[in-house]
Amino acid sequence: MKNFKFLYLLLAAVGVVAFTSCTEEWTPGPQDTNVGVYFPEVKNKYNVTVEDSSLTLAVSRVNTEEAASVTLRAEALNQEGEVVDFFSFPRTLEFAAGVADAELTFQFDGSQLVMGEEYTVVLQLDAEQASTYGTSECSFVVMIPEPWAAMGTGIYFDDLLADFFGNSDSFRGLGAYVEFEKNELNPNRVRAKNVYTESTLGTMWGGLPDWLGFTSQEDTYVEFDLTNPELVKAGYTMVFTDQEGNEYPACAYPLYMTYVIQGVTYDLFALVYDEDPIVFEDGIIKFPQNGVEMAAFYEGQYQGYIYLTNSSGYMQFYLPGVEFVNYDMEAVYDGMYVSADGTTAKAIFNFTLGSDIATYKFAFAAGDVTADPSSVAEAIVAGSEDLVIFESDAATKTWQVELTKGDYTLVAVPYSAEGEARLQDTYALHFDFFGVGEAPEAQAFVKATPVARSFAKANVAL
Repeated sequence: MKNFKFLYLLLAAVGVVAFTSCTEEWTPGPQDTNVGVYFPEVKNKYNVTVEDSSLTLAVSRVNTEEAASVTLRAEALNQEGEVVDFFSFPRTLEFAAGVADAELTFQFDGSQLVMGEEYTVVLQLDAEQASTYGTSECSFVVMIPEPWAAMGTGIYFDDLLADFFGNSDSFRGLGAYVEFEKNELNPNRVRAKNVYTESTLGTMWGGLPDWLGFTSQEDTYVEFDLTNPELVKAGYTMVFTDQEGNEYPACAYPLYMTYVIQGVTYDLFALVYDEDPIVFEDGIIKFPQNGVEMAAFYEGQYQGYIYLTNSSGYMQFYLPGVEFVNYDMEAVYDGMYVSADGTTAKAIFNFTLGSDIATYKFAFAAGDVTADPSSVAEAIVAGSEDLVIFESDAATKTWQVELTKGDYTLVAVPYSAEGEARLQDTYALHFDFFGVGEAPEAQAFVKATPVARSFAKANVAL
């Protein structure tokens, strides 16, 4: 784990505080005695066109008896944080006597805005004239949006938040349908719409915790650059530097959610390092197992990670056009059968087979190879004479196999109706076999590879 800038999230210190919301009694303060000027409503983003040249915002005040002139400070920044000179703002706002509202209109040269780039406008009303209770400072984005076209409906499978919610298996691998769009200027850029919203997540989980906040009521997107399928970028690119000066490139995208830790509200991001990247394969965007940080940001700055997530590896985005097939396998070691004369013993296995498995083969390897059964699986497919290989169609699911006492891994490979060996769906089960003369204790220890979702590429075109 890298150590950059820490939140000091010691569980003993944070305890219940980090996982519960709190309420306080509130009593209204004294009414503003100054002008009491404020912004009644400002959106997070304003989309414009190259032909546009101005935007108008509403400004209100509390005390309206007299005419008032309110000073305004304003600037516009590009994505590098540099002030740009093709925005111009008024220095003051004028309120007529008895009038509560005024308009703030600022100018810009739309022809100088780069399509797809965000320009941040920062506005600040005179602090001495500002309302104590209203918003007197704000920032928002002005941009010419890039053209995006609908791709269709895909699926998001979540394991970002299961660890966050107390390592609950009931949250792992839950899915929701989401809409996808592709960039008309660069088809390798795609985005999923409204993934992390109250509606999508509430439907997925059957309810939401009250301590989780959402920051946007508008459409939100998770954008991916699939140019390099082995190094997919999501959201913003970042580079972290540790104490020794080593650099760690990463990408992070906002979840549009907030989380309160010891009274401070943080914005939540998903963060992935390039050394264990997001990949794109067969129409699926796959996040690294145990490689996604639930990261906390404050005022746009990375503060540290809260949890390392995606422990199951189920966090994936399925693009429209992915066809689902089921080559999942699972075997249960159900103990052993000892012959009447006590000279031989057979291990009993019951298989559960996915609906698209036509045939399957399996063999036994000594010891525990569940961490990487690929070499055994390849030997099975090659018909290695070093293995005793068992084979059947999907109708046979129960086996009694004669074994001597020992520590084994059962490695099984499913086959399609076309005879294709599905090595990517290899299944492995580690078990201890007691053999003849020992107490037939079933499943003394059993460890299996997780059953992964199967899929096949079908009509996924960017």
